[in-house]
Amino acid sequence: NVVMQYWAIILVLCILGFVLVAIYFFYISRHLFSDHWVERGIFIWGWSTGVMSIAVLLLRVVDPEFRTTALEDSGFAWIFVSFIDIALVTFLPMFVMQGAGIAAGAVCCLIAAAMLVATAFIYGWRDNQGVKVFPKSKKA
Repeated sequence: NVVMQYWAIILVLCILGFVLVAIYFFYISRHLFSDHWVERGIFIWGWSTGVMSIAVLLLRVVDPEFRTTALEDSGFAWIFVSFIDIALVTFLPMFVMQGAGIAAGAVCCLIAAAMLVATAFIYGWRDNQGVKVFPKSKKA
């Protein structure tokens, strides 16, 4: 009954989520990761749209022998991401219940965008051939 009552909002959120994850996979992953961008991107796709087990399953489809380090890298990243995840799960419902859900979501989106820009500045942005194009490397 509740799903039928809010079907339009649920559909919009599903479409928006799919579009954002697809943009991350097809555009950001390709330009952010210097090696194995498909494997790393598909892992993030699974992690973003489900749970860790879905991410491992999708990674297993594109890298059945685990020849890349995508799984190990994600395990290392989880050490730091888990703190953010726990904070979001703990505090976002309180903001939503107090009527500040949109503001909290906007702040989370701004923080995510800032982290993505900072990552591009620190590690570089690559063209379609994997050559670093931003920031320009300094010549000796």
